[in-house]
Amino acid sequence: MIAKALAEAGRPAGSRDRVALPISGDDRKAKEIVAQLLDQIGFDSVDAGTIADSWRQQPGSPVYCTNPTKEELQVWLKKVDRSSLTADRERALKAYRAVVDEDYQTQVRAHRSVLVKE
Repeated sequence: MIAKALAEAGRPAGSRDRVALPISGDDRKAKEIVAQLLDQIGFDSVDAGTIADSWRQQPGSPVYCTNPTKEELQVWLKKVDRSSLTADRERALKAYRAVVDEDYQTQVRAHRSVLVKE
């Protein structure tokens, strides 16, 4: 998540545009605690599996800095192509650098334009 979005994108539970973040880990209780914390600061969460599965949310994946809703996140996590992560990360970084001084919504749109392939 883009730092500016962390500060500004939180929404009340049930909001249509509420951003969701993936949670990966091997400790079920720890993931529950993180989910509760995210909810308290205005974000949904999606259980993204174990630590071994966490590569699906790394830079270059469609969920990285794209501020997905819970529904989008659930779909996009399943569509991550591991073989394209490096190239997509570089393309997304280039798009981000072009808007680094803009508001976070513009930065998110830049990431989405490269990383989300629907």
